[in-house]
Amino acid sequence: MTDPDVTLARRGHIDIFRWLWRSYARTALVPLVLVEFALVGAYLLTHSYMADTNITLLREQARNRLAELVDGQAAMIGEKLDVVGSHTEILRRGAEDVFASPRAPDPAELARYTLSPTGVYYKPEDDGGAALYYSAATPIGEAEQRKAVQSAALDPLMRNIAAASPLAMQIYLNTADSMNRIYPFFDVLKQYPPKLSIPDFNFYYEADAKHNPERKVVWTEVYLDPAGKGWMSSCIAPVYTGDVLQGVVGLDVTVEAFVKQVLDLQIPWGGYALLVNRDGGIMAMPAAAEMELGLSELTSHHYSEAILREELKPDAFNIRRHPLLQDLSREISASGAAGVSKVRISGEQLAAWSTIPQTGWTLLAIVSEKNIYAESDLLAKRFRNIGLLMITGMVVFYIAFFLFLYSRARSMARVLGEPLAALTHIAEDIGRGNYQQSPPETPVIELQRAAQEIVNMGKVLGQSNESLREARDAAEQANSSRSSFISQMTHELRTPMNAIIGFAQLLELDRERLDPEHREFVEHIHSSAKRLLGLLNRVIEVARSGKIPAPENHEALLAGVQLSSGKPAPVAPAGAAEAKTPRPAAIAVATAQGGAIAGSPEHTEQVRKLLADVQLLLRSHSFSSVSRFRSLQQLLKEHPEAASIAAIGKLIEEMRFPEALEQLQSLSLEPATGTKE
Repeated sequence: MTDPDVTLARRGHIDIFRWLWRSYARTALVPLVLVEFALVGAYLLTHSYMADTNITLLREQARNRLAELVDGQAAMIGEKLDVVGSHTEILRRGAEDVFASPRAPDPAELARYTLSPTGVYYKPEDDGGAALYYSAATPIGEAEQRKAVQSAALDPLMRNIAAASPLAMQIYLNTADSMNRIYPFFDVLKQYPPKLSIPDFNFYYEADAKHNPERKVVWTEVYLDPAGKGWMSSCIAPVYTGDVLQGVVGLDVTVEAFVKQVLDLQIPWGGYALLVNRDGGIMAMPAAAEMELGLSELTSHHYSEAILREELKPDAFNIRRHPLLQDLSREISASGAAGVSKVRISGEQLAAWSTIPQTGWTLLAIVSEKNIYAESDLLAKRFRNIGLLMITGMVVFYIAFFLFLYSRARSMARVLGEPLAALTHIAEDIGRGNYQQSPPETPVIELQRAAQEIVNMGKVLGQSNESLREARDAAEQANSSRSSFISQMTHELRTPMNAIIGFAQLLELDRERLDPEHREFVEHIHSSAKRLLGLLNRVIEVARSGKIPAPENHEALLAGVQLSSGKPAPVAPAGAAEAKTPRPAAIAVATAQGGAIAGSPEHTEQVRKLLADVQLLLRSHSFSSVSRFRSLQQLLKEHPEAASIAAIGKLIEEMRFPEALEQLQSLSLEPATGTKE
């Protein structure tokens, strides 16, 4: 759109095509919309009823199926944990036998152990058995060495348990004085700090008398393994001799093992499972749960430094504290060991849970309702397709009808719009000076006539403009000739006139040598020449301005060059001292006003001549008027109008000659204080 079109559009105007299309749409669109709304409304009501019925049925089926699945999987996980627990129980009995039947240390076995520079008693070489670490926090004596050697009897049992329990990553015995016998072997000096306090870790104290008075096999919360295997949970059991706690045995199962083997469950509808301990801590979760909960499972750890104290999973891994799982946690606490509930985590979801009795852990299965209802959505889609087939024919008809209306609107807009656009361009070209135009051809009679009239108007305008241009050129030529003539005549007339005035002024300077009659002749020559030069300047000024005064103003034209008195200046009496008249700086003419000027005759004569010179120079806009006026101002410094005369001087210095002349002519120069004798 052009700029004028944009301006009109902002005012609410529209083009022909839009006007026609709106007219068609109003007459055809309203019935179509009413019919379509009726059909779509009936279809949506039917489809909504069927979809709601199917979703209710599917939700009930999904709840039952998910509950059965979670219960079955919880039982399977319980069986796997029972295997680990039974192996822990076997290890505990073996440890109890070792502590119950102390034997003399085998010298060969004793030779396998040594004391490090940091005070750690350890086993430096791998002989296929377990590693040994005795913390430097415990002074190593004969009793401690004997205990370390005795614990070597557990090595064959640890190897057998490791072979029979694929979930077990490490098998160990810990004592209250921070002795650790662990299988398989690794370099304990590189992994453990010298003074590690083993009883401070949950894999020891959760089996002591305070936390486990029943002396049963228990599972720990997930913790960071100081032995370098990352995040794990331990199945532990206390080892007693009578009522004395000798130590704690345990099997470590890593979180990665839980993810791969325990949670490798086939949850339908694309769901996932979580294993949660008694305190709500997430022990293991698959990648799908990580993405949805914004967590990253702690399956490994970068051991840049030794683990000096217990480190558990962060609070973010606890369903009681995670912002997306708090509602689910409350639902589990309220519903008991098993149940199914609708939750909202990253959308509408269904959660089922079941408690594993062996450990008190909870197995959670979470699936998206969107996936559950996928079959229902597929059925709804089929119904929707049937409805679409019913209305497709009608929609196709109306689309064709709309296309026909659109085409007709385009065609009619083209028939009307193209000639009008051509007329607009013709008018613009005429406005730019291209007067010769050709009318566009259009089948509409009215448009054809309008085009022909506009073209004819352009031709008439072109002819008129050409006549005006010729008249302007002629006037400019005449004006140029006149200016040339005036310039030439000015030079030819002023040259001899200036010569006459100049010689007259020279004679006046030497007037004392002339007799009175000759002085009068010189004064007549000088005044007549100045008058003639003033008249010549006024005529040239009028000629240059091009403004010829009316006949009744001719006298005003001559008034500016006449003497106010009409008489020559008086001649000083014989024998009197004559004042020397300064040489004039420019051509002088008579003053238009003369006032009564006080002073001696010589003083009066000088003032009168200077006044006439200044007025002439001001009329000719000559800068010489500045110096002449200063001389006049010096003679009139005692005059009552001295302040006004000073103001006129400032106007002259500012080259405001017309204003200065006007004020000087209006100034009444009355006689000064008295007549000088």
